[in-house]
Amino acid sequence: MTSHFLLAIFDQVTSKPIVPKTAAWRAAALATWLGITMLAYPAHAAPASGGDTVQGLYDALLGTMKSGRSLGQSGRFARLEPVIRRSFDIPTMARLSVGSSWATLSEAQRQQVIESFGRYISAIYADRFDGYAGEKLQVTGEQPGHGEEPDHQSER
Repeated sequence: MTSHFLLAIFDQVTSKPIVPKTAAWRAAALATWLGITMLAYPAHAAPASGGDTVQGLYDALLGTMKSGRSLGQSGRFARLEPVIRRSFDIPTMARLSVGSSWATLSEAQRQQVIESFGRYISAIYADRFDGYAGEKLQVTGEQPGHGEEPDHQSER
């Protein structure tokens, strides 16, 4: 599998909505990505606590949602991309997504996939978190996780 193939897939997927925008879908998507993040986020890159990282993501999402209509898709993307890249371990997530084919990619191809995957995730968030209807996102606690990172409890 070549990186051009993967890049084409990411570019195609980001250009079209996958499923209708619903509050339930948003919550499920957020929970899924946060779950992946908690498994993949390296301990050496973590701030004071994992809860701070999650709350920072929540704050950026809510701020973007509140001004989502005026920002437009590209404005939401520009606002969320740096937060997504700080909050998620994009290289690990990309590697896990590609699977065993990762070993066959050159370093340049891996970097292209990582970059595209980061843009893909950011574009999905920019597309899905486009308006505000009173949602609240907050970290309500942390518990020791099965790996190096704690599991986070969140409330909407």
